[in-house]
Amino acid sequence: MSDPVVSPLLTNMEGWQLYIGGAMNPAIHHPAWYNLVGLITDEQMKTAMAGRPTSGPVLSSFAFEELQITCHPTVWNIASAKVDDLDRPVKIASELFDTHLPQTPIQNYGFIFSFHAAARFTGGVGVGLAKVMKNANLGLDPPLGSLTRFMHTSPQLTVLVEPSQRDPGRIYLYYQTNYVISSEMDGTGKPVFKAFSIGPKLKDQVTIDCDAVKSRLQHIISGIESMQE
Repeated sequence: MSDPVVSPLLTNMEGWQLYIGGAMNPAIHHPAWYNLVGLITDEQMKTAMAGRPTSGPVLSSFAFEELQITCHPTVWNIASAKVDDLDRPVKIASELFDTHLPQTPIQNYGFIFSFHAAARFTGGVGVGLAKVMKNANLGLDPPLGSLTRFMHTSPQLTVLVEPSQRDPGRIYLYYQTNYVISSEMDGTGKPVFKAFSIGPKLKDQVTIDCDAVKSRLQHIISGIESMQE
């Protein structure tokens, strides 16, 4: 199973990312090829080329408008700086792997959401966050007081919550889901590759995950503000 590579777009700002793990060929993931097969327009290709894209056997990366596409030998991802822009990245990923690269052995896929959200609490967001997380039932009971970081990790879900480094009045929420594609085995116990459509899976799951992360974020914020003394 491939680990996702977090886009620089998500390091210091809100955004989200779709990643697909499998056996990739980074060298072909160049803006000119995406334009040739109709995945991006001429203007988007010009923008990407002006940004000096990286292209090679171990890494390809380019950006246009609010999107960044990156490919490593084991994972491909597309990141958006707009959390509410779900359709366009999903459409690009679906057409890429279902129409142009259907032979790609896909092992897993998932989504990463990144939020910096305002929360009001006297004494600092960390104090309020610690009190909320004590009762959040997410697998960890942090001590009361200023909370540096809370993290929940499982094979399918990783959640990180901490005071935002950008603004002391905000919390930072990182929310990553991961879904493994089950493989059929032959008589010798070796996995058998069968082509399938990733697009419907992405389209259905991204809405579910986006709603879930927004609900969890609002729950945390409401919990912090309800404990205001």
